[in-house]
Amino acid sequence: AAEQCLPAWQLMPMLEMFHELGVLFHFSTPAELREIVILQPQWLVSGMCQVIFDWSLHEQEHHKVIKLEMKSAYDSWREKGMVTRRLLDRLWEFGFEEPHLKAFLLRFMEEVALVCEVDPGTFLVPCLLPPAAAVETAAPQSFVLDFGASFLPDSLFRRLICYAVQKSSRKDRLRLFASHGFLSFEGHDCCIHAKLESDEIQVDLSSQSDTGPWLVLHTITNLVEHLRLDFMKEIRYEVLLCHPQNRQMRVKKEDVESAREKGQAKFRPKGTTRVVQTADFDAFFNAQSQPPSILVDSQWRQLKSTWPFLARHEHQFGSAERTALYCYLRDPAHWGISWSALESIENDAKQHFGSTYRDKSMWHVVQEIVKPSCAQTG
Repeated sequence: AAEQCLPAWQLMPMLEMFHELGVLFHFSTPAELREIVILQPQWLVSGMCQVIFDWSLHEQEHHKVIKLEMKSAYDSWREKGMVTRRLLDRLWEFGFEEPHLKAFLLRFMEEVALVCEVDPGTFLVPCLLPPAAAVETAAPQSFVLDFGASFLPDSLFRRLICYAVQKSSRKDRLRLFASHGFLSFEGHDCCIHAKLESDEIQVDLSSQSDTGPWLVLHTITNLVEHLRLDFMKEIRYEVLLCHPQNRQMRVKKEDVESAREKGQAKFRPKGTTRVVQTADFDAFFNAQSQPPSILVDSQWRQLKSTWPFLARHEHQFGSAERTALYCYLRDPAHWGISWSALESIENDAKQHFGSTYRDKSMWHVVQEIVKPSCAQTG
């Protein structure tokens, strides 16, 4: 760009346009990805294929050498889908020798939820999780995410496992397989099971506490919604709650919410002739508690990279504040201000500055009105 005398302010728009056209790959966020422009997409694909591939078809000679040198780490990668940073460095020694290229590949795979860090220096690769026998759980409560209106891509479930592992409160108790995973959210154990043949994700809860079903339902549905918005906006689904006495009977969550809002003790779900008790589904609703934070580590890192000021103040933010910032800053539609709000600020400024109002700028308004108001009310 410098050689062609391209003004600096035109560089990023140019790269964004060429990225959209498919001429090259460039990612403006996070910061770790911003400095590299990929002219040959096959380079990126080849880097990922050093970690994710079909063992029966694509195992290469240098893999056998690495296996002899790092047998334990190699077996964990192949049999459990767990790969160490040291093993990644060895895998990427062939064609990706420079440290900044290795860092780029790893950060990219984290960004698109192909891998996630489960322990310092250890990463989960959901695509490589082993298969397991059919799973049956005697769970007291269950719910289902039904993707029948569109379809359930297996990549969505794998990314869900990535996000769920980052939110899991007991990483030492993780049990993960290709089609299901046993996890814990704030002490509430559950099994997440993908049923691709019926386009469903079923979640069975083994927690007996009053808040367990509500918390897990909120966590899973919010994670799925984040994934849908980030990767698959066209995917549609609905939440079905399983009856505690008859798990084969499923009721739309929106039908239960409607009955609760109307104060109905009983209701008949749409499309059925059977009447059910509204209270049978109370475990999935908890008016006394706030929804759990659903922001995962990789999402917060992405946000900090896009908005560098967050890194300077992150010690002040709890999980609820981080989630609110993520939901607000990631969507420019939230940044607008209504006309009535502008008029309200104008009235406050006139009262605050009095006769000197016309001499003040917007900077004075922000410093003396907006900031104190935000500090007081949040």
